[in-house]
Amino acid sequence: MAIPQCPACKCSTNYNLYRWENVPLAILTLPKSEKDALAMGKHVLDLKRCTACGHVYNSEFDTDQIKYH
Repeated sequence: MAIPQCPACKCSTNYNLYRWENVPLAILTLPKSEKDALAMGKHVLDLKRCTACGHVYNSEFDTDQIKYH
C-alpha cells in the first residue's frame, strides 16, 4: 500500500530520496535472541520529500505491519 500524497499537506507531487527493500520494522522491544532478530519481517522503506511543504515520509508505511503487544 503506497501513500500517494504527502501526509502533512496532501500534495501529490514529491520526489524520491532513497529506497531500501529489506529493512526490519522498528519495534518497541528487542528480540530475545539473534535467531529471533534475523527472523524479523523485512519491509520496504521508500523515503520521499514533498515538493510543496518539504515533509519527508515513508511512502510505503503501513500501520497494519505494526504489531503492538
